[in-house]
Amino acid sequence: MSSTVSIKDVAEAAGVSKTTVSRVVNGQGKTGRISPTTQSRVLAVARQLGYRTNLLAQNISLGKDAFPTTPAPAPTAAGESRKLDGWIGLVLSPANQATTLSLIPGLEPILATADYRLVVITVPSDPAAAQERVKALLNAGV
Repeated sequence: MSSTVSIKDVAEAAGVSKTTVSRVVNGQGKTGRISPTTQSRVLAVARQLGYRTNLLAQNISLGKDAFPTTPAPAPTAAGESRKLDGWIGLVLSPANQATTLSLIPGLEPILATADYRLVVITVPSDPAAAQERVKALLNAGV
């Protein structure tokens, strides 16, 4: 699995600071007095590198719940809506799959009433590979 693209990576490639990248990808370019040219360059580089907002890190830095429940959007032009429907992740290890699978039919309708969708992944028994799968899920904003 390839490593995740960070704000630092985008900043270096675009020739700007991490703060500038953060403001641009969060739609705050105008309030941060960042020129439209710079905003366009940052967004283009972010898209080219495959940058996705790490909602776990963002929520921690904002003092919100550490576990995000909305999918991470790709960077958009300033002012576009970033609100997406919620997701809840269920991670199954080889040891608990059978027991946990029996809970899904009852869990999905409850989540649906709160406008959440369920995504289920299984993780391999190799701890490093399992950690990468869970990290990818978190980076996706689940």
